[in-house]
Amino acid sequence: MSASLLALKASSRSRHLQEQATSDLNRDCLVLINSFLKEQGLYDVSSLLESQTSNILNYSEKCENIDLPIVLSEYKLFYEMKHGKQPVYSRKTVDGKRRKPQNSTRPAKTATAVNPRRQPLLSARFDDPKDTTQILEVTGNNEPESNAKAVEKAVENTIIKPVPKFDDPELQALAASMQREILQESPNVEWCDIVGLDDAKRILKEAVVIPVKFPELFTGPLLKPWRGALLFGIPGTGKTLLAKALATETRGAFFSISSSSVTSKFRGDSEKLIRVLFELARYHAPTTIFFDEIDAILGQRSGSSSSGAERVEHEGSRRMKTELLIEMDGLGKHDNDKHVFVLCATNLPWDLDSALLRRLEKRILVPPPCDIARKAMLEKHLSHYAHDLTVNDFEAISMSTEFFTGSDIMLLCKEAAMMPVRIILEKLESMNAAEDGHNSGKHRHQVTNIQGLLKRYPITMDVFSKSLDRTRPSTCAKDSLRYVEWEKKHGST
Repeated sequence: MSASLLALKASSRSRHLQEQATSDLNRDCLVLINSFLKEQGLYDVSSLLESQTSNILNYSEKCENIDLPIVLSEYKLFYEMKHGKQPVYSRKTVDGKRRKPQNSTRPAKTATAVNPRRQPLLSARFDDPKDTTQILEVTGNNEPESNAKAVEKAVENTIIKPVPKFDDPELQALAASMQREILQESPNVEWCDIVGLDDAKRILKEAVVIPVKFPELFTGPLLKPWRGALLFGIPGTGKTLLAKALATETRGAFFSISSSSVTSKFRGDSEKLIRVLFELARYHAPTTIFFDEIDAILGQRSGSSSSGAERVEHEGSRRMKTELLIEMDGLGKHDNDKHVFVLCATNLPWDLDSALLRRLEKRILVPPPCDIARKAMLEKHLSHYAHDLTVNDFEAISMSTEFFTGSDIMLLCKEAAMMPVRIILEKLESMNAAEDGHNSGKHRHQVTNIQGLLKRYPITMDVFSKSLDRTRPSTCAKDSLRYVEWEKKHGST
């Protein structure tokens, strides 16, 4: 036991020292390249790069004080000072083979940036030409003309299209920044991963998923797909999780919008951002626009009373709200063949403007999980960990977690799973305090089985009892009752 714990600590420390420098350098190079691709509007190549980098780019972003062209120019000056000649960044190829430059001391005047969309060595392959969710595959081929045509056709079928052209240069810049709000990677959350919430899942499928698969069923003025829906309820019940499942299942573009995405310190930019958002949504249709915490963007509009008794709303905020309402349901803003679905989530539905509630045709209460749902959540969260809980134990735990939300259930399971880890860490610390240098060197290179070590301390009912003592629900019955009363007045399922 002691040898396994020492080997675990030693292997973790040595692995960190060996891989940190190399992984940081590779990560920085990928981040700069990916940022440059997005600045040039090559979103399909950027998404391909992100899908093949094992999610490295999802947790890193480019710093403001560095850029890929700046790095190349600085390297050019350093190279000239050290070697007395200019570096050659790229070379021309003949039939896919490298050709040595005739004079490497001269600047590479013929070296130009190659557009990956037009590159002859790229070819796109789709099993289903109508399926736009597949990813471009990079392969080598000796037919540049046919490959170029294949790439052009594949780019047209991809979800992320190039930024459309606007007459106003200012709108063009705003469109380039708003294009980045499109979800580039699937959240990998399916409908079966969400326990319960059948009404919410049914309405979202009717509004987004089914009309794309069977458009012939949704014809005429009464059978048009739903244009908007509001998910409301206490925090932690799964509103954002439903949005992730919708983003996974839908084949169209998915905009994830927060208050920082559509607000600006410059006068008039907030309204323009709203306009550009819906223009891009219609351009990428079918599209889903998800407003998380919509109450921060479109709360109730206050009057412009000059007496001072009523809070006066800022003019810029009022203009932005008006523009959003016009874009959602304005004259001439909707085309019959352009399906744009607006999904909103909030914890404060009573703070929303009544005009927004009219435009959101479906207003769905996302309640806390029932006893059966809580039991299913417990079994799902603990399915990948060693435990000796029986069916009766799960039922007892679900009955004792009456006011727990889905998020609270997950925190409870996490607290229970941390109990064996704490036991192992305590023994490891006690061994480190008692060991001498000879014994630590003796067991440094031994291999341990981490999963086997955790299985020695399974999660028991006593562990869950201690976790229940340390974990409290984030809501109470009074909070849930307020949402039920609002749902009776304004709900629509």
